[in-house]
Amino acid sequence: MKKLVSGTPVILDIDDWEISFYLNRGFWSRFVKFLNVTKPNSFFWTWLLEFFIFYADGKTTVSTFLKQKFGGVVIPHVKDTDLFDPERYNDGTLKASLGLEGKKIVMFAGTPREHKGVRDALDAVMQIDDPDLMMVVVGGDQDGVYEKRLKNIGSDRLLILGRVAFEEMPRYLMMADVVVIPQRQDPGAVGQLPSKLFDAMAMAKPIVTSRISDIPEIVNGCGIVVTPGSVSELSGAISFFLHNPEEGSRMGRKARKRCVDLYSVSTAKRTLKGLIEGIMAGLRR
Repeated sequence: MKKLVSGTPVILDIDDWEISFYLNRGFWSRFVKFLNVTKPNSFFWTWLLEFFIFYADGKTTVSTFLKQKFGGVVIPHVKDTDLFDPERYNDGTLKASLGLEGKKIVMFAGTPREHKGVRDALDAVMQIDDPDLMMVVVGGDQDGVYEKRLKNIGSDRLLILGRVAFEEMPRYLMMADVVVIPQRQDPGAVGQLPSKLFDAMAMAKPIVTSRISDIPEIVNGCGIVVTPGSVSELSGAISFFLHNPEEGSRMGRKARKRCVDLYSVSTAKRTLKGLIEGIMAGLRR
């Protein structure tokens, strides 16, 4: 509508396959939600608006899956690697203020959801016989239904923190001994590329993640990639990093370099500049 009324070119960024969040529900649940036309974010409007994607003058996506589905240029989530720089955060005061001194921390950063495999990571931590090992979730809802289920399982070996300001995230990541991004093989995750993966890479953290979407190509030897949903592989990978901190540090440094070289703001600027210039050149013809 904006394009039609104003004549202004439209560039659309797609970082999720929105319909997929309805596909893992039963037929009747999908049917009822499809009939709900009163909410703009409902299944019906999400389905209908997908047909309008192709009217955009330019498209950017975050993964190969989304590019194959909708076209466009792949620009993964990128990071300000000057802000996310481990050299800037080394005082340890946050860990002390949270009462986590002496603890080994496996961290999940982001909103906990079923398809993100947080339960798998928690089960993996619980399998490791180490009373000093804890899982910390940064970005959860203390009163959320899913978070309450996690608390019942993790008890005193799980700490759920609420959302934090974006610029504070590096300080929280500094506490982590291992960062987990354990996506499940789920319709909601198949086209996703978690932004928090690049947070962890920029902060030079040992990463354990899943073999899904473009994650293996992005991590590419600077983290451990496991089978989606495999608690035993998650547990083994976490244990490896805990018992081999030098290797974790080496992989972390490699991850940061890869993030700076390929997934920083400056690299995205060059790609976006080319996309915008191409669209503007077409208008001048």
